[in-house]
Amino acid sequence: MSIHFDNKRTALEEFDTLMPQRWRELQNLFQQVRPPEYFADLFGRIGAPFSLAAFDLTRDEFMLAGLNSRTIRRERITVLDFAAHAGVLEARQRRMLSNFSTDSAFVLQQAVSQKQQ
Repeated sequence: MSIHFDNKRTALEEFDTLMPQRWRELQNLFQQVRPPEYFADLFGRIGAPFSLAAFDLTRDEFMLAGLNSRTIRRERITVLDFAAHAGVLEARQRRMLSNFSTDSAFVLQQAVSQKQQ
């Protein structure tokens, strides 16, 4: 494990202690994280496909990308690091994957359309 991830792990362990006293501040930060529907809507507005096929990804590649994307920010803790630390990252990634229908059309586009009606 690299020094960067050792530092992240230490910071996340410290976070466990600090979280209760900084919970309101953290909730405000977490609310700034854009939901998947936001991106599906952006793609839909310009008529771009938002699917595994459009991104040339298999279901396995989608899972690997989501689970490993937090390594891009080696020095900085991200919401993905918090999710992994809390033990929910893989479940959330699987939930995202379940939003892809069998024909690879992104179901969230339908959810966005319904929300706008």
